Amino acid sequence: MAEASGSRHRSLYKLVGSPPWKAAFRQGCLERMRNSRDRLLNRYRQTGSSMSGGARNSLLVQEVMEEEWNALQSAKSWPGALAQLEEPMDLAVLEEIQQELIDQVSR
Repeated sequence: MAEASGSRHRSLYKLVGSPPWKAAFRQGCLERMRNSRDRLLNRYRQTGSSMSGGARNSLLVQEVMEEEWNALQSAKSWPGALAQLEEPMDLAVLEEIQQELIDQVSR
């Protein structure tokens, strides 16, 4: 009896945390950034020197995030998870991921 309630208690803690789409989105963005970095950087370098480095990095990250978001939405295994987005909290998570990517590009 105590063991059954203990496993139920543990299962509650396993539910806590970010949904799997967040981890998949973050990881996908990082991989996409690494894999297509040269192509994307060259394209933004060609946009002209009128853009500052920070603005170029922001555009680069935004494009990578949009590509990954579209890829996640088209994946058959994620529609249910993406439909459960909680606006305020998830917007903060997306902004956090965006900042991580901008920091990574700036290195």
